[in-house]
Amino acid sequence: MLVAQGEAVFPSHSEDFSSTEISAIDTSTGILCGRPYGGVALLWKRSVFQNVSVIQCNNPHICSIKVVLQEKSFVVMSVYIPTDSLANLMDFMDVLSLVSAIIDSYGENYILGDYNKHPSERFYHELTQFCLEQDWTCVGTELLGFYK
Repeated sequence: MLVAQGEAVFPSHSEDFSSTEISAIDTSTGILCGRPYGGVALLWKRSVFQNVSVIQCNNPHICSIKVVLQEKSFVVMSVYIPTDSLANLMDFMDVLSLVSAIIDSYGENYILGDYNKHPSERFYHELTQFCLEQDWTCVGTELLGFYK
């Protein structure tokens, strides 16, 4: 079992599980009001995934692990991209660049998450074009239907 979660972090869990998480919320300013945003996490069952190392991403929108399972290794990323507005364009480009760099460094991967890029929105075209250039498959639109 492996779970990716966006816009949240995992609470304490049992000894059967391990996790990595990063919060995008600055709590140093005191009590927060409204809906929290950002942050990503990965949770995995230790008995299934015994050889896991956390990849330091240094970005509040990505967490990543390298999994070695028998003779095969792969990377799993949990990604959250802020909503589709011009104010978030730099974060959008930074996240895509970092995801691409991790893939170049580690090879086979699975990128899970909330990209906040729906077919009717501004950055959807940029995301799909980037995926085409990288030879990636957007499962949500290509295999499950256009509006998933």
